[in-house]
Order: sequence, then structure tokens, then C-alpha cells
Amino acid sequence: MLYTKSSGTSGPWLDKSTVYNGQKFAILTESKPIEETYKGEPNVRNTVKVKVEGAAEPQNYDLNKPTIAGLIDAFGDDSRLWIGKVLKAHAEKVRVAGKAGIMVILYAEGFKVMDDEGGYATVVPVTTPELAAPQAPARDQFAAPGSPATIAGTNIEYPNEEINPEDIPF
Repeated sequence: MLYTKSSGTSGPWLDKSTVYNGQKFAILTESKPIEETYKGEPNVRNTVKVKVEGAAEPQNYDLNKPTIAGLIDAFGDDSRLWIGKVLKAHAEKVRVAGKAGIMVILYAEGFKVMDDEGGYATVVPVTTPELAAPQAPARDQFAAPGSPATIAGTNIEYPNEEINPEDIPF
């Protein structure tokens, strides 16, 4: 029988569909890269435990490249220095190789998430001017619970009410 090594990661994983923009996270553990094979390809996971605002218990979260780059810029390259830091979440729908998903990027106070020249998400200081051309406004599906939905990048608020199809005149 063949055995594989386990990362020793236990406990619940973050359900990205429950994350909203601006939600607070705190890193509870050091990140240590874990090499593994995913679909026959080598892969590195950078898993940490996080305390999520509104969650009862700590959860596992795999740090993605934009999050790691932003943490390095904010706190340095030693992941032990990231422990206890309060971060905010940026969540957006993405499509990778045709599959829909949600990307969650964590960033520190004084930083923001934006697209770079190539269209990739990046974490930069808030003083960084916009690099990419603005995209068409999209309804903010990751607004905090109870807040009115808005068109991203505008101050236009729309009620979170359902429309009765019978009220439409055609």
C-alpha cells in the first residue's frame, strides 16, 4: 500500500462563499510552504489558521500569491511576523480554466487590491495610482450582510428587494 504525507492540517476550512468585502481576519499561525502534487503537477500550499470575524472557531486558509506579496510588503518576509495581524478581505468571483469560483485576498490596513498592467490582482499601498483601465461596473455581490447592494466603484445604492415579474409591463 502506498502512503502519502499529510500536512497535519486539521479543522474546518474557510468557506469562501461566506466571505464579504471588508470582513476582518487575523492570522493565528506561521505559514510554512507544503509541497504536494495536485492533478499530477507539483504544487505548493501556504496554509495558515485564521480567525474570521463572525466565525465561532479558527479556520484553515491557503494564502494566495497576491495575499503573500501584500503581507511581505506590509510586515516583512518572515511569516512569524504576520501572526496576530488584523487584515481585511477582498472577495470576487473569478473564472479559472472555465470554472467559476471565489478568490479571497487578504490585505493590511493602508493597502488595497487592484489589477496590475497585466490584469492580475495585486495588493498595493493605497497611495498607488490606478494601473489598469477601469472595468464596467458590476453589482457588488460581496457587500457586508444587511448593507444595500451597490454598483462597484460608484455610490449608487440599489435595494436588496426582489422584483415581482407581474409588475413588469411587458
